[in-house]
Amino acid sequence: MPLLVRYPGHLKPGVSELMIGTLDLMPTLLGLMDLPVPRHATGETWRKPC
Repeated sequence: MPLLVRYPGHLKPGVSELMIGTLDLMPTLLGLMDLPVPRHATGETWRKPC
């Protein structure tokens, strides 16, 4: 599923060919916001430092 994310000051503009599943979406978004990921989350965060 295509995904567009805009987070000025936190993410550099660009295109990624990274393939992540919907299970990874919630942990990744929480990681981008520096919020804790619940232990029961099945996915993993794909947050990269900017």
